[in-house]
Amino acid sequence: MRAAPLDFLSPLPCLTAGRNGDGDTRVSIYGSGIVKITRGSTVVFQIDTDGTVHIGGAAGDFLALAKLVKGNFDALKTIFSEWTPIPNDGGA
Repeated sequence: MRAAPLDFLSPLPCLTAGRNGDGDTRVSIYGSGIVKITRGSTVVFQIDTDGTVHIGGAAGDFLALAKLVKGNFDALKTIFSEWTPIPNDGGA
């Protein structure tokens, strides 16, 4: 595999793949290490050099839902860990 300096590939300090229309999706890899996925002019996903991930648009709803689901599982785990079986109650 051969690599070229990013300034050789583009007048901007990044390598971009995708279409450049108003609603089109593009992936850009910057020389600094940042990766962005954009749809039109909106950044919908970004990974910073320190590993921080930014998710925009409706994808953020899934993160909020994930916290709710985790909270429900934690509550269920607490119920089971605090449960005391009663002998001969008909349960298994």
